[in-house]
Amino acid sequence: METPAPLTSPASVLTERHRIGDGVSLGDGVLLYRASDPASRAEVLIEVEAVPRHLEGARTERADLIADIDHPALVERLGLTVEDGRAFTVTGPVDADPLAHILGERFRERVSKREALDIADTLLSALEEYHERGLVHGAVGPDTVLLADDGSVLLVPVTAEPGPGADPRDDVRAVGSLLHRMITGMANGSDGGDPADLDGEFALLVAQGTAADPAHRPRNASHYRVLVTRARDRLPAPAPRHAASEPAASRAGAPERREEPDGPGRGGVRRPLLWGALCAALLLAALAAWVLLAGGGEEAGGSAGATMPDLVGLTPEEATGRLDALEVSLEISYDQVRDDDVEPGLVAATDPAPGSGLGVGDAVTVSVSTGPSDLVVPDLVGEPEAQARRTLLDLGFTEVATVQEPSEEHSSGTVLSTDPGAGESVPHDTPLTLTVSEGVALPDLVGMAEEEALTALADLGLLAETAREDSRRPAGEVLAQDPAAGAVVEPASTVLVTVSSGQDEEPEAQAPPEEGPRSDGGRGEDPREERPPGPGDDASAPGTGEPEPCAGGAWSEGTAYPEGSRVVHNGREYEAVWWNSDISPEETAEWGPWRDVGGC
Repeated sequence: METPAPLTSPASVLTERHRIGDGVSLGDGVLLYRASDPASRAEVLIEVEAVPRHLEGARTERADLIADIDHPALVERLGLTVEDGRAFTVTGPVDADPLAHILGERFRERVSKREALDIADTLLSALEEYHERGLVHGAVGPDTVLLADDGSVLLVPVTAEPGPGADPRDDVRAVGSLLHRMITGMANGSDGGDPADLDGEFALLVAQGTAADPAHRPRNASHYRVLVTRARDRLPAPAPRHAASEPAASRAGAPERREEPDGPGRGGVRRPLLWGALCAALLLAALAAWVLLAGGGEEAGGSAGATMPDLVGLTPEEATGRLDALEVSLEISYDQVRDDDVEPGLVAATDPAPGSGLGVGDAVTVSVSTGPSDLVVPDLVGEPEAQARRTLLDLGFTEVATVQEPSEEHSSGTVLSTDPGAGESVPHDTPLTLTVSEGVALPDLVGMAEEEALTALADLGLLAETAREDSRRPAGEVLAQDPAAGAVVEPASTVLVTVSSGQDEEPEAQAPPEEGPRSDGGRGEDPREERPPGPGDDASAPGTGEPEPCAGGAWSEGTAYPEGSRVVHNGREYEAVWWNSDISPEETAEWGPWRDVGGC
């Protein structure tokens, strides 16, 4: 295999067009540089990858497939050059910063959960386009996800081919890991800790996306996006601060400042203004005295008689509207508050409690109910996995796992059963397992008779395509199958069954006679031609093209017998159909490993 050229700065190749800046490694010999175009003064990104020469065509083909994806989140490709063992991909222009520069700053704030889920939703919508085309991005991370000042999200369309065996589940795991880091506010270079550090639904969301076993992750971006959007829609849309935006003087009721006219008569205007100011001062003094009496002597820093209203049973939007006029620091909490008397999505409690006094800047937490403590498991058998998960999350279940098993009757992704079962009432945090159809597992058809193999496939709801092949095996015996035994396929899939034609069953018997002295005195007779046995003829004599009957030794357990070996057992001779060592000839089946040759 050709060794790729070592990676260096591409400045020597692209100096005439771009000025190269900082670069980061995306792994596996792939670098991403930030660069500028002196002519247009635009910033671009340049991906540089070492590519073996025999893969240059494949890399160009992948880049063209990616360029055909029309999605607003993908940075536009401006150019591609594949030559001399390197691939240079230019994308842009970009007026955004990678999340690697923002993690630990913007996402340190507690109000960023909605923003993080919005970013994940945008990324997954772009990856849906990849996965529908059979592509895997393979490099989703803080250095390839960009965020502009206006909040728009961009994804760098990396041209480099992901590693061998790359799967859409790898992209799902990358988004789940990035989501974890955004929600927890971890800085670049940290793995974000354990998903258990998150709360409620977010812990479940991250755990599903980053499961160590790929079989337990959503199968592609579309499946994971369903879960992400469901969690996102439970949060209110980003809104401005709740404190009023007017100047403090205006909020306190201070009189509006008016410009006095110049010239004569100016002094005549001052006296009414002085009287107005005096009246306003008296009014404020009276108001302050009332506050002291009504509030029990609260300090001057408190709001003018403000008390915490009763918000239980309201929607988060209604609760926010009731508190908008108060100068408080408001937080809406979705931290798995359970209440049997309040419907999910409505306010279940507040801190401070209703009737408490409020001061300027006081922290107010409004907790939203996520449903009752005990939930009834619905009947989900027969539903698609994604729909079943949505149903469970809507009901309030927080721990949902998936296991797969082959099914001959249901298409892959169909729910076969639940544990606990339908109708059971369990606590909301009870681990609930969905058993989902994985498809149909193929049996081992090799060695079966053709009719038997086709019947076995039909019984599984599968179709068969038959091919013939010359073989020493008996005519009609299955020689091979595609897919192989144990593979999982969808119901009604087609299986290729290769069957022996029996044409070359005994090639030795049809071989032409060797050149040399003829034993028939030159008469041209073939001594192998069949004739009635005469006196003294021995049917087992050499030269008949078959081993002598009972010429093999006695069968011995533990001895390795390759294909074609012959043994004697209980007065009969057997020939090995395929390699074996511990199977007695008397235990052989129709398709092997032994074939009964005859009695001794």
